[in-house]
Amino acid sequence: MRSGPLLLAVFLLSMATASAEHAVFFFTKEALGFGVMANLLLALVFGVTYLLGAHRSHALSEWSVRRLPGVGNERFVLLLILASQVVIGGLLAWSPTAGMFWTLWPVLGLVSGVQWPIVESYVVAGRPPRAAATAISRFNVTWAVAVVVAVAVSGFLIDWWEPALFAMGGLLNLVGIGVLWATFPKRAEHLQDDHPERIAPEVVRSCRPLIASSRWSMLSSYTLMFVLGPYLPEVFDALGYSVVAATLFAGVLYALRVVRFAWM
Repeated sequence: MRSGPLLLAVFLLSMATASAEHAVFFFTKEALGFGVMANLLLALVFGVTYLLGAHRSHALSEWSVRRLPGVGNERFVLLLILASQVVIGGLLAWSPTAGMFWTLWPVLGLVSGVQWPIVESYVVAGRPPRAAATAISRFNVTWAVAVVVAVAVSGFLIDWWEPALFAMGGLLNLVGIGVLWATFPKRAEHLQDDHPERIAPEVVRSCRPLIASSRWSMLSSYTLMFVLGPYLPEVFDALGYSVVAATLFAGVLYALRVVRFAWM
């Protein structure tokens, strides 16, 4: 598929996800009075359910194809996931209470985990190795920029109307549904096994230690980020910064990742 619509969808959906992964800790401190321990528990709940969703993502897509012939496919699963996130965002905007939060947060982590492996499959679908590497690079820069924007604007939204953070997430997912429906193919078709540019199976097998190392490295880096995130509102509050200023400074921290991705 064309890169333009794909990267637009990645940007929109990354902003929506970042509001849950990163900016939410500023909301919970301001609106619900969560301290560091409550926010750390919130991060743990989201992270564990995200991992569970990501682990079952491929199986769910394949299940939909087998059990729902003519309807089930990767796009269908993505549309259902985004629709569920629109509903979750609407419920949290309507009733942003601690009870609603703890009820819906594991569900949001689970569906977010299912979502991103499917999106990533579309990123490289049908592309030979060199083109796939370029597509992955653009994908990484795009979602990293979206995180910066989402975190930076979250303070303005919270200061204006606290539940606006979730209304924004719901709206972004709603627009994402339109982009997916209009531009995404039903299936993320990859290169055929006999394609001349497909990487040989023995080469893939030789890369398994590197892939395993990369997975553990990513897990470790995200663990550190989910530990840092709950502390940021407390740190900036102790320094005397408002929520608007705090999220702008936090956005600068996340911008360093954009520089790294762009340099790579």
